[in-house]
Amino acid sequence: MKKRIARLFWKDITPPPIFYGSLCLCIIFLAAGCSDGNDVSEPELAKWAGTWNSMTNYLDEPWLQATLEEGAAAVSAKIHRTVTTSQLKGVFAEMLKTDFKSCVINDDVFTVYTEPEAASTGTSTKITYTFKEKKIDGESEWYAFEGDQAGPYKYLIALLPEQHSTDTAEHFHFRYGNTSFDGLAGMSSWMGTLTKSGTTQAQIKASLQGVINELPWGVMLPNPSPLESKFKLITGGTFLRGSPDDDLNTAANEHPQHQVRVSSFYISRYEVTQKEWKDVMGLTVQEQHVLSGQSQANFRGSGDTLPINFVSWYDAVEFCNRLSLQEGLTPAYTITTGGPWNAPTVDVAWNYGANGYRLPTEAEWEYACRAGTTTRYNTGETEAALAAAAWYGPNSTIEGKQMLHPVGTKTPNALGLYDMHGNVWEYCWDLYVADYSEYAANLPQTDPKGGTTGENRVIRGGAFNNAASFQYSARRSQFESDNRGQNCGFRLVRSYFQA
Repeated sequence: MKKRIARLFWKDITPPPIFYGSLCLCIIFLAAGCSDGNDVSEPELAKWAGTWNSMTNYLDEPWLQATLEEGAAAVSAKIHRTVTTSQLKGVFAEMLKTDFKSCVINDDVFTVYTEPEAASTGTSTKITYTFKEKKIDGESEWYAFEGDQAGPYKYLIALLPEQHSTDTAEHFHFRYGNTSFDGLAGMSSWMGTLTKSGTTQAQIKASLQGVINELPWGVMLPNPSPLESKFKLITGGTFLRGSPDDDLNTAANEHPQHQVRVSSFYISRYEVTQKEWKDVMGLTVQEQHVLSGQSQANFRGSGDTLPINFVSWYDAVEFCNRLSLQEGLTPAYTITTGGPWNAPTVDVAWNYGANGYRLPTEAEWEYACRAGTTTRYNTGETEAALAAAAWYGPNSTIEGKQMLHPVGTKTPNALGLYDMHGNVWEYCWDLYVADYSEYAANLPQTDPKGGTTGENRVIRGGAFNNAASFQYSARRSQFESDNRGQNCGFRLVRSYFQA
């Protein structure tokens, strides 16, 4: 896996941090094949003599299509959604993209051309590079070259190839820039890949298949959801859940503070809006208000971009399943009913391996809300910091009445998530427990999913009609599963499955 991944690269794609670590290891591995780490002399280029061509030339070759089709089927099975060969080729085209179309190494002379077949046609920019020095960037070893022409390719750094096993292709990797070499940061943000002329079809197929099998496609391919632009991949980690035991301005149910490990997951940047609710459920907020049985005095606004309210926890899980089915995803919940689907006697089971939409766990919610902070609010300690991030009691009034406000109009947290404080309380998956004693007594806690008894569900984040004391990151509350509250809504989550 280390060799194969180091052969390819990408730009404008954001894999999880664990993948950057893997790439770093791969670069170290390959660089070790070029130098013992102490030799600063000119590399022996002659041992890589030959012509090297852009890998992008092969993506449309008929003999490679079967490999791409098989790869698309394998990736589809891994990430639980349909992936086409065109999508794979699109990713590879970016990963393999280079302005250099060919490279010739001969007698320790390193020459690059910006068009294929350049050496014979003379139609291309020709740049001859002279070795300058070997550079260490972290633990990676790169060779620095200076070209004989000014311009964007004046300076080049190269991870020289090694001869791989007989069933894989031989590749050449480089970055370039127009300023003197001063570490990787001074060079281009992406790398070029060339494959040696004479590499067999079988070798290229095997190399491509290896990459298809091992790249984290779950985050490299765009999610087909229409809400994709509103989702953020939260990288898993460990945090302290709850309030510090010596903080007297907190509630008893936030104690004792304890360490929790959360796995990576996707979460919506915004609360579910009234338009999204109507598109999926076919009901307006006015109709939800009627279903709630509350008075007109409790109606707090309508509009496409306002968060949906007057929904119960049962309403929320039904929304998750319906949206999942509409988008060809596996529903996260199995809902068993003995009557109306939203009756209090409904049994809801979470299918942990499903790729559909769901509610966050309480631990996921607080981890995402805090975004690495330990302050009272995710924007700071003071109420002024809260006011910048939240629609809550003191600032939500319109014509004398506390009202809902459009999502995403306050300051987001460090992860780009809006309205984690205020606007509407957000339902979590968890059955409510009175405090964290059981969790703290059974450490470590990894992906806790709440209590096993009771009927009420956890709600988090505070709302437009609550004071600051209800808004802080650790604040917990509860609500009946079948009650449609005027200040209760939710945001969506999807599990992250690493391919």
